[in-house]
Amino acid sequence: MKKIRVAAHMGCFGGNIPGNTKASAELALRSGADIIELDVTMSADGQLFVFHPQLERRFLNQDVDIRTMAAKDVELLHFVNQQGAPTSHTICLLQDMLAFLKDRCVISIGKFGDHPVEIAKVVRDLHMQDQVIVKSPGKQHHFNMIAETA
Repeated sequence: MKKIRVAAHMGCFGGNIPGNTKASAELALRSGADIIELDVTMSADGQLFVFHPQLERRFLNQDVDIRTMAAKDVELLHFVNQQGAPTSHTICLLQDMLAFLKDRCVISIGKFGDHPVEIAKVVRDLHMQDQVIVKSPGKQHHFNMIAETA
């Protein structure tokens, strides 16, 4: 009999634990998740961060766009909790999150198609190819792009 796999979208979050953070990933793993889904966006200077693009207002309570910011400025941002109050949680670099999850679970990378070459390089540099899956729309050109980069 095949085992049912549990995937945690952006980890397990709520209250003072925002999604797409190490804390949300840790909580999801402790709650029994087998797969952690992460969203990835890139700063203006090419650094990959674990954050859902264009949701800065919702998760940071700020009118900013990480894609137009330098990494040093992104690293200063703090997530807000469910009530909109600032938390101690900051936006994690993709390589740091992957290292945190190495050998602990399967990782599903969302928004892969936005920066496939750069994301694939980080995954390969950490030797995590067998641990990462990527999501894509179901169009042939997306499958071709994944085949070429991943």
